[in-house]
Amino acid sequence: MTDCIFSPQVYLARTEGSSSGKVSWKFDFSSAGMKVSSVSVSAKSETFHSGSVCWTLQAGERTAAFTGDGKMQDLPSVSGCSEFIIEAGLSGGEGETTWQHSQIFRQSLKETEEPSFEILVHLEDA
Repeated sequence: MTDCIFSPQVYLARTEGSSSGKVSWKFDFSSAGMKVSSVSVSAKSETFHSGSVCWTLQAGERTAAFTGDGKMQDLPSVSGCSEFIIEAGLSGGEGETTWQHSQIFRQSLKETEEPSFEILVHLEDA
């Protein structure tokens, strides 16, 4: 008899059959009369074969790329803006399951202590 260990994973991927996909989050503090003094982001992504995940933060004309390695990263280019967008672009991969070769927020259901996506925003009066 063989023992099997099953560790279910939770993640977001592209739609099956698609060559690329993206998801974005918009933060707008202008109606509250606030602007960003600093932003730090931590995101987890996983790729297989030739899959790719491109994380970016856009604030007006400024764009900053960051990694999906799960480590908190300061993004100073947002300072002074009243809104910004964080986007994950998923692409690449090989074969019939190419859509699964770029994943965001991948984590085991048994290991949920650390967040797979965290955004720390410090605000100040505009």
